[in-house]
Amino acid sequence: MIRIVSTYMLPKLLSYGLNFLMIPILTRILSPADFGVVALAWAVHNTLAGICTLGIPGAVSRYFFEYRNDQTKLAALIVSARIMMYVLFPFWLVVIFIWCRPIAALVGVGPQYADAFFWTFVAAYLNQITGFYLNLFQNMERAFSYSLWLSVQTVVTVVLTLFAVTVWHMSYMGMIYGSLAGALAACVGASWQMRGFDNGRWNEGIARENVIYGLSVTPKALSSFVNRFFDKYMLNNILSLSVVGIYNVGQSFINAVSAGVTSIQSAFQPRWFKEVFDDPEGARVKVGRMFTFFSYLCMLPMLLAVVLARPVIGIMLPKAYHDLIVIAAILMLGLAAQLFGMFVGVQYAYAKKAYLIFPLTIAGTVINVGANVLLIPHWGIVGAAWSGVIGSYVTNLLAVFVGQRVYHIIYPWKILVMMHLLLWLAVMGVYCANWPVLAGVTIVFVYAGFQWGIWDQLKEVRS
Repeated sequence: MIRIVSTYMLPKLLSYGLNFLMIPILTRILSPADFGVVALAWAVHNTLAGICTLGIPGAVSRYFFEYRNDQTKLAALIVSARIMMYVLFPFWLVVIFIWCRPIAALVGVGPQYADAFFWTFVAAYLNQITGFYLNLFQNMERAFSYSLWLSVQTVVTVVLTLFAVTVWHMSYMGMIYGSLAGALAACVGASWQMRGFDNGRWNEGIARENVIYGLSVTPKALSSFVNRFFDKYMLNNILSLSVVGIYNVGQSFINAVSAGVTSIQSAFQPRWFKEVFDDPEGARVKVGRMFTFFSYLCMLPMLLAVVLARPVIGIMLPKAYHDLIVIAAILMLGLAAQLFGMFVGVQYAYAKKAYLIFPLTIAGTVINVGANVLLIPHWGIVGAAWSGVIGSYVTNLLAVFVGQRVYHIIYPWKILVMMHLLLWLAVMGVYCANWPVLAGVTIVFVYAGFQWGIWDQLKEVRS
């Protein structure tokens, strides 16, 4: 497990390191408004691309484990999914090309940014196809292939972005073209490596089943869009596009930690699915313990990021961005809540009740929107951050509550609650700039790992 986690972590650490080095350079060349345009474009098209691919990249994990022992059906699943995504691509390109100006105007940045919105969609769609291949590599436990193409995407994106912005002076479009080049390189490379399944045949029944499951999950993308977009939309209309850019830079710090969390999830998720599908009754306790181990491994770097937010941001970014110290700490709480959401999918997938996710996410989205409406006019960017945290906790805890009814898992709740309380205490320490509190929380969190048996599990896994 440790070797697998390390392999999955490599491209994320590479991404984290390169983006960490790139942010101080870009914030001294591009204006906050430039970051705002890119943030709004990605907020729209990350979701739109997920809908346009019919949820296929995410649905493949569900049926991979059902067909993993039947190579004929597995090959048919992969080939059918690829055909649908590639056939839909040119159709959606024409649609978005026609509508990119109205979309840009509707978002609130103006039709002059239509090119940015069109090319962001192209990059986002290619990211969806790349995600499809990465999910397959992950489920096959081919950690090296997963890491290789994710690393290629990161390096190409960062290098071309720096050249486009600093040498070719392409402003915010340089960031978008860099992302497009990285997505294309990873998509082509991963597709080439999956050529071993090209002998599979189109299977209408499997394709229909895959799309139905994908569409049942797709409505969640709509609520995710509102959660990602509405706060930026309000900040743009109430304050300015520059504030949106500053907020987006803060989220990029969270995304760096999130990348590490996703790597850890990549190692755990196939094992969660295997345990549940192979032994549904016996997995209830075992998977609950695995989730506790997973949560601790994820929340330890979150805690360290909160503790180090003030010195790191203070040194790396210009003074105009120093408000992000508190913002980054608050947003980390929302990421902690998402750990539940990363896990409960196995419960809904096993019970084939993914359609239940939609009303749950709608409820969380309504709470998030309401919090934005109430808090942003009074607290501005800080209100947007707290709104995201509130929405994240409501959505994910509701998903856990219902998930326990469709497939019950025995969680060690006392340990999980204590982890979250310690992270909240650390964020309060950042608010008050209280270093003794931050140091004390870190020591307690590490020590508690021994008391909870986390470090014993780590030694056991290594052996």
